Amino acid sequence: MNMEFKKDYDIEQLNRLEQMSKEMLLHEYVLMEKKNETLEGKLEDVKVLDELTETRGDNCHNGKALFEEDLSEKIVIFRQEMESLFTENKRLSNENAQMTKRMNPNSSSSSSSESSSSSSSSSSSSSSESSEDECKDSN
Repeated sequence: MNMEFKKDYDIEQLNRLEQMSKEMLLHEYVLMEKKNETLEGKLEDVKVLDELTETRGDNCHNGKALFEEDLSEKIVIFRQEMESLFTENKRLSNENAQMTKRMNPNSSSSSSSESSSSSSSSSSSSSSESSEDECKDSN
């Protein structure tokens, strides 16, 4: 059935071309040439791409592994940085509370500043923990 269709299609195509004027035939020819050039260009691009993938096939797998290693290293570095920032934040909060005590010998104001510094420390702790959770979720 496919062969019959192809045969009928070819006959109709020939009939259509026979009924065309020279100008129409030239126009049809120019269109076919452009299509042919486009397809040849695409074919050349595919061949070049195939050659690149063949030569870089092994490199692709190695590159992916290197990328994953690099990503793991960055995650470790960011976690270490977060821990050091958390520790520094605690130290600065304690230092701030001590300086506030020295400047204001009044105990009521020092206790309120201690509570505010401890709440700021706990909020930074929770933000640090949530950042760590985000990192874990992305893994």
